[in-house]
Formats: sequence, C-alpha cells, structure tokens
Amino acid sequence: MLCFFASMQTAFAQSPGMDTILQKIAAEKDEKKRFNLIMGVYGETSKSNPELTLLNLQAVLSQSQKSNDKLAEGLAMANIGACYRLMGNTIKGLELCFNAKAIAEQSGNLYLSSRVKHVLGLIYKDQGDYAIAIIQFLAALDDDKKINDESSQFAKALILMNLGQL
Repeated sequence: MLCFFASMQTAFAQSPGMDTILQKIAAEKDEKKRFNLIMGVYGETSKSNPELTLLNLQAVLSQSQKSNDKLAEGLAMANIGACYRLMGNTIKGLELCFNAKAIAEQSGNLYLSSRVKHVLGLIYKDQGDYAIAIIQFLAALDDDKKINDESSQFAKALILMNLGQL
C-alpha cells in the first residue's frame, strides 16, 4: 500500500517551486501580471518537457476552477492544449482550445483571446489546414494590435514567424 502512495506522488509531481507560483497566481490581482505568470509556467519547460509542463498547468487549471478565475482557467486550458499539440495529440489540443476560446469570448480578455487564437493557428498549421491557421493567426494579430504593449509585441513576432512558415 505504501508503494502505491509513493508512486502516486511521483506520478503527479510538479516542478520545484510550483506551489509558490500557484500562490503568486492566486494573489495577483492585475490580469496582465497573472497572465505573464501563467505564461511563465508554460514557457519554462514546454518544449523540453511538455509532460511536466502539462502537470504544472493542470495544477493552475485546478486552482483557477476552484477560485473561479476565468483568465487563469482559459489560459491554462489553452496552454494545456499547446502541450498536447507538442505531444502529438492535436485532437485533445483542439478540444481544450475550443473550451478556452469560449472562456476568452465570455471574458473579453484580449490577452487570453490572442493566446487561444495563436495556439489554434499552430494546431491547424500542424494539421496542414493552412487556410484556417492563417485566419487564426491574423485574428490573434488583430487582438495584439488592440493591446499594443511589450508582451503583445513579442506575441506579434511569434505569430508573424509562424505565418512566415506557411
């Protein structure tokens, strides 16, 4: 029995310091700062270890649903969708992004809307559906133009890079 519980703890291990990050996310009232904290969870290990990133984002998702934080919930879903994309499961990625898109539309948060559209564009690009990918990338760019701050400039550069690959 003890071995079972020990293996369960390993199966759900998060990055060191993840509890501190979750506390920062919960305490942060500024949406832009909260957005950047969650994007940091994604960006830290997404390419090198999408499975670990997935676990970390699932912790963000769980916390956001308990606290009814729609920005964190939608962003966690979009980034979990991006992790599934990196692991080759585009169907699961799309499903999560569609849920995140509904939250983004309901909340009206342009940061979230842009991120969701960007991830959708990446998934459609991977599937070879370039026309829909372009539509998603251009819609994300439109959101970023409305935001027009430093983080949106970085997002625009990434989106333009992806558009250039089509």
